[in-house]
Amino acid sequence: MIPVIIARPEPGNKETADAARTLGLEVVSCPLFELKIIHLNHLNSKDYDAVFITSANSLRATQGQLTPYHHLPLYAVGPISAAAARTAGFTTIIEGSADGAALAERAAKDGCHRLLHLAGMPHKPLAHPALSFDVHYVYEMVELPVPDLLKAALSRPCIILAHSPRIARTLAGLTPLRSQCHMVAISAQTAEAAGKGWASLTWPDQPNSQAMLERAALLCRGG
Repeated sequence: MIPVIIARPEPGNKETADAARTLGLEVVSCPLFELKIIHLNHLNSKDYDAVFITSANSLRATQGQLTPYHHLPLYAVGPISAAAARTAGFTTIIEGSADGAALAERAAKDGCHRLLHLAGMPHKPLAHPALSFDVHYVYEMVELPVPDLLKAALSRPCIILAHSPRIARTLAGLTPLRSQCHMVAISAQTAEAAGKGWASLTWPDQPNSQAMLERAALLCRGG
């Protein structure tokens, strides 16, 4: 069976690897980045209509710091970040089903104007004519050394899961012969970052790990 490469940071790496093994897939699990917390300075919650996140890492990095904002609605890009928001103590959670741009459009339609965007570095800015994003960085993804295990796996036929544009670019640079490897990206934006030349390059309709694994499983079994 062709192995599945999982390089996302922890704790998501282990979660995805465990889910892949449950599907009977062979897994090579090697995080390429780790989360470094950046302290969130105190802000006046009255200045915002809502909190906005595009990654559950924003909530993992701010544990215990967000109580003053719990009364605000929180816009979460997908089910994982929405679940993290509930765990963090938010009660009004609006869950998106696509990407940050679609989530911003939803916030604008709901009448929001000023959003507290808790983000990680590096960060691709969002823009919407009806919204003002006050971006505060609460974590940074720091590169880890590339293990020999990952280099060896990428030199042979494999299925690569890319959970972000940065991971896609990094793995593309580490893959010596893309034509023998398949990539499953989490979104069209991530697929674009991966570049061309892959045996196949695809992404699911719903941007989440389970949907990515379902696609990967078909490729692993020759589907």
